[in-house]
Amino acid sequence: MSTFEERIAKAVTDKLNDGTVEELVSDAVTKALKSSIEDQFNWKGEAKKIIDEKVKEVMTPVIERVNLDEYTVKLDAVLTEIINSTNLIDNKEILGNFKSLMTEPDKDTISLKEVFEKYKEYVSESVDTSELEIYTDDEPRYQNVTAEVTVDTRNSIFGGRFCDLVFKCEEDEKLTKEIHLYESKRNGFRITRFERELDINSLRYVDKFDIFMMRLDRAFCDITDIMDMYDDDVEVKDEPEASWN
Repeated sequence: MSTFEERIAKAVTDKLNDGTVEELVSDAVTKALKSSIEDQFNWKGEAKKIIDEKVKEVMTPVIERVNLDEYTVKLDAVLTEIINSTNLIDNKEILGNFKSLMTEPDKDTISLKEVFEKYKEYVSESVDTSELEIYTDDEPRYQNVTAEVTVDTRNSIFGGRFCDLVFKCEEDEKLTKEIHLYESKRNGFRITRFERELDINSLRYVDKFDIFMMRLDRAFCDITDIMDMYDDDVEVKDEPEASWN
């Protein structure tokens, strides 16, 4: 064996015997463990899911017990002062929507039928009457209109179920509402992704049904008895104007 080959062999032997291999293996194992642990705590990791569930089990009951009634009067007074000191119009509508939004629901579970009744009230008060027929029997009135809610339930790849609710009025497409739900650990489904940016000015434009759904969302209210519903006999609140033609 040449002197050069002997030096290479000696260098390899020295490294095998001086603890270098053990150190490299230790570093590799440390990196592998670090990567594996980080994977467990990322957004898809099983450890993060378990921690999320434990945190929800502790936090949700605490939040649900919080009573905001005592703050409503204070916030109402502040908002009233702000509105009265500006040139905002429709002050009554803004304050009314604010009070409705801040009122806590009187229960933590509601059936979809009750929600549907609220939607029908919204349709009755808000439907566009320009294309509706007018009946002149007895007292003039608009034709009754329809309201429906359709349900699309699907399984989540992470377990549990999601549910999409679509509320519609055939006579007025602008009254369509889409509500997304996720399966509750307690009972039924809860609202998710009910997105609505609100400030003082926009409160004047929020309709009663959206206010109602935001209250349910804020109170973590469960919605039960999920099923399709339809009503073709919703009375229109507006009355036709008298005509002398």
